[in-house]
Amino acid sequence: MSNDVLQCKDVTLDTVKNLFAEWREARTSKREPIPDRLWHAAAALTHDGHYKIHQICSELRLNQSAFKKLTFPTPTKLISLFYQT
Repeated sequence: MSNDVLQCKDVTLDTVKNLFAEWREARTSKREPIPDRLWHAAAALTHDGHYKIHQICSELRLNQSAFKKLTFPTPTKLISLFYQT
């Protein structure tokens, strides 16, 4: 599978699950952080409302709190991102 971020219309839970499985198999350390492209692919699953957060996190073996923090930024984080540009 390509390293490019998938387009939202192409993203399915099975596709992202396979991307995570490939990354987990290839990583050199258990403590290696999840790449941004995988976080973005997982977050794209929430856009159409077809998958629930619990289902995504369970299938992809992600920490639900970490997923929510990265996927749904707090208002303070949004404001800081706005002023960075």
